[in-house]
Amino acid sequence: QFRRFINEELDHVRAFETLARMIRPDLYGRQPRFLVPTAMDSVVVRRTPLSTFFVMAALFEEMTLFVCTAMEEDLRQSWQPALDVMRLHAQEEKGHIGMDRILIEGSVSRRGKLRTRLEMITLLPLVAYSDARVAGAWKKAAAHFAQEESLTKAQAGQIANKGMSRSDILGMRSFVQKSRQSSVPGTALLRFALGLKAK
Repeated sequence: QFRRFINEELDHVRAFETLARMIRPDLYGRQPRFLVPTAMDSVVVRRTPLSTFFVMAALFEEMTLFVCTAMEEDLRQSWQPALDVMRLHAQEEKGHIGMDRILIEGSVSRRGKLRTRLEMITLLPLVAYSDARVAGAWKKAAAHFAQEESLTKAQAGQIANKGMSRSDILGMRSFVQKSRQSSVPGTALLRFALGLKAK
């Protein structure tokens, strides 16, 4: 089951890469363009406790569930191939969130509540680091688009600093609600921070 989880995630990566190349083959080749992996990323992943990693994975996967929901609210602005990929991704991610829960519960059972609570001290900094990396990539992509389209400085700023998407907000709210029900030790601070951010 865990191997299926890994294989499906790899399939997702390939699907998103194919979609990106369909949209802009000149921008998206074999190498990452805007979100380029760094040595620090590798250190963070290697040093992150397994329980913390899968709580963060559950958060991000919960957020992706709502991408197609947001797209379906206005189909005139949704490109059909992208919507199809997001629908398929959301269907498979539901199973992955269940796998996250099993892995987290197993980790809590093996390590105990106290150790899990201590490990979760790294959770908020890990989410903040990941958020900063994605935000930095967005700003690079926004700057590239602004230059291509000859946007004004004000227009470029609006795109670069657009804030959270509707799917992000819906996903955060859903995660907070589910997290309260699961009561994983040490996640209260993350729930509080997400609750404030997704108001």
